[in-house]
Amino acid sequence: MKESEEKLRRHEYVEIPSTKDIYFEHYFDQGRLVSNHWHNELEIIYLLKGNLDVTIGNRTEHYKKSDLILINTKVVHSTMCTSPNESILVQIPYAFLKRYIPDVDNYLFYVDCFSLNPIVQTKITQLKETLQKMLIVTEYHPDGEWLQFGSLLFKLLYILYHNFKITDLRVGFQQQAKNLDKLDSVLDYTQKHYNESISLDEIAEIAGFQSQYFCRLFKKNMGITYLQYLNEIRLSYIYQDLITTELTVQKILELHGFTNYKLFRRIFADKFYMTPLEMRNLQNKKRS
Repeated sequence: MKESEEKLRRHEYVEIPSTKDIYFEHYFDQGRLVSNHWHNELEIIYLLKGNLDVTIGNRTEHYKKSDLILINTKVVHSTMCTSPNESILVQIPYAFLKRYIPDVDNYLFYVDCFSLNPIVQTKITQLKETLQKMLIVTEYHPDGEWLQFGSLLFKLLYILYHNFKITDLRVGFQQQAKNLDKLDSVLDYTQKHYNESISLDEIAEIAGFQSQYFCRLFKKNMGITYLQYLNEIRLSYIYQDLITTELTVQKILELHGFTNYKLFRRIFADKFYMTPLEMRNLQNKKRS
C-alpha cells in the first residue's frame, strides 16, 4: 500500500511533515473505499477532477469536479471513489487550529458547496483560489517557499474563521468527541487485526466495557454496528486488491479475513450495486 493511502486509513493520527504545520498533498486517487473513521485534523478536499462520495452520519453526498468538502475534527465519515480522481488534500491538526484560533472549540466549520447563494459561492471561491495558490507554491518551489506557503495557510484559516464558522451544530459535539476517545483502542486494534476473527466479547474487553454497553456506544457514535465496521474495513482492503491485483476473489477474501462468501457478495452488492467480477472488469475497461 502506498504511504499516502496508509495515512488516509488511520482513524486518528496523520503524520505531518517536519517542514510543515499541516498535511498538504496534490492527491491522485485511482479508486478507494475508506470505511467509517475519524481523526484530530480538520480535513479539506478540493476535487480537481473526477468524483467522490462522502458519508457523514446518515447522509451521503456525491461530489464532482470543482466541489469542495470540509470535514471537522473528530467527525466520523467515510469516502468511496470508484474511478480515478484528482484533488488537493489538506489536513490541519487540532493543536495548530487551537494555537491560532483559541476559541475553536466553540464552533464548527461548515462549507456548503451546493449552495445557490452567490455570496456563499464567492466565499467558497476564495477558499479554492487560496488552495490553488498553495498547490502552485508546493509544486514550483519559489524562493521563500515556506514563507509564501505559510502566508497562504493563514489566509486560508482567516477565510474559514470569518466566513464558515457556525455554532448551532456544536450541541452534543464535545460529548461525542469524548466517546470517540473511548473507542480509540478499538479502532486501532481493528486496523491491526481486521483479517482475524474478532468476537464482540473480545473487542468489548479491549475497550474496557461490557458487550451490551460497548455495542450501544459504538453504534451511537460510529453510526454502524461494530460488525458492520469490521466488515467495511475488510471490504476496503478487498476492493483495493480487486482493482489493483489479479488475485482470485476467493484468495483476496482469505487474505482479508472474510470467511462467509454469501455475506460478502451481499455487502459488496449493497455498496457497489454490482458483483466483484463486474467491478474488476469495469475498472480494467477504464484503464484500457
